[in-house]
Amino acid sequence: MLLLYNIILFIFSLFAIPYYGLKMLFTGKYRHSLGPKFGINRPDLYQDMKGKPRVWIHAVSVGEVTAAAPIIASLQSDFPGACIVLSTSTETGQAMARRIVPASVHLIYYPLDIPFVIRKVVRQIQPDIFIPTETELWPNFLRICKRQGIKIVMINGRLSPRSFRQYYRTRFFWKQFLADIDEMGVISEMDGQRAGALGMALTKIHVLVRYVPALQGIGHYVYGTGRVWKMQRDRQNEQGQVVCDLRRKWLA
Repeated sequence: MLLLYNIILFIFSLFAIPYYGLKMLFTGKYRHSLGPKFGINRPDLYQDMKGKPRVWIHAVSVGEVTAAAPIIASLQSDFPGACIVLSTSTETGQAMARRIVPASVHLIYYPLDIPFVIRKVVRQIQPDIFIPTETELWPNFLRICKRQGIKIVMINGRLSPRSFRQYYRTRFFWKQFLADIDEMGVISEMDGQRAGALGMALTKIHVLVRYVPALQGIGHYVYGTGRVWKMQRDRQNEQGQVVCDLRRKWLA
């Protein structure tokens, strides 16, 4: 199945690369992100990545970057010696990250789902854990991380009815890659049920069931398994942002 996916991806790239190349040439769009998406970055970018554990957080665009900000703050508080890398897929997301994320966080563009590109970037970063902040599944990336022993913990997972229908039609394909994810935190019971219907192991799904308030806007979301995930409340978002407490299991 992965071979078939890569064949389709190769055929698609034959048309996509010239298209985006011309768009960059004539409009200036993607000029900052296209090279890095192919793993072409400044030589000193990876040299500056020091510290342990190495945590790679992925936020697609502006909304996900905003959601990732309190996660990063919490991790830096719990693990002051950690090397935290934040990737975005869009240039607008990258611009937002430069505004609201601490300068100590290393910013990169998420690589295209091409095996040799992913291996190059992963080899340079050497993450201990990868944390996507949205339900975004890239088969080659997930499989390479799994083979290299990199833990994958998804947070704020959600599946809209439309996305679920699209994934469900080809669930025989996605099930094998969902197995590569070590833990999945979802924002509702319905999202958990949809993930399970796609083939995600129910023991790996953690659905929010209640919120335990605490002082100074900090509290805990308690999941059905009894696992506790920390939450830092965002004044502009009354529901707050979910932050996974990775200390006990993944980053101890």
